[in-house]
Amino acid sequence: MDLNLRVHRPWFTVVGDQSRRTGVTRGAHSVNLRFLAFSPVRFFNDQDWKLLEQTSDDLLANARDGESREWKNPKTGHHGSMKALRTYKNSEGETCREVQFSNFARDMSGQSRWHLCKQPDGRWLIVEPAGSR
Repeated sequence: MDLNLRVHRPWFTVVGDQSRRTGVTRGAHSVNLRFLAFSPVRFFNDQDWKLLEQTSDDLLANARDGESREWKNPKTGHHGSMKALRTYKNSEGETCREVQFSNFARDMSGQSRWHLCKQPDGRWLIVEPAGSR
């Protein structure tokens, strides 16, 4: 599986700067994603990704802090949930959200937290994993 292909999803773009210790520079679209090889997303097909993205878009745009959204692909049985943990403004004045993701595929489960910030063009970009600050 080409892990870099998966990170180029419209909402799943990683950005950051070296002062945030992410190891990538602002505008970069790649990061070390080897950990994904050992997570449920490794088994996701295009429909799984589409459902996850649609659910994420709804959560980011409409959920209050503390609210959750769920998705499930009846064809694969893969499913997941996400919870909006907090909303804040970053130093550039962008609206950001900390989100916890839980995903399940085959016999694997995984959880992660990410900071996503809304860009002027309306896209939400992953800035860094939660806890890396």
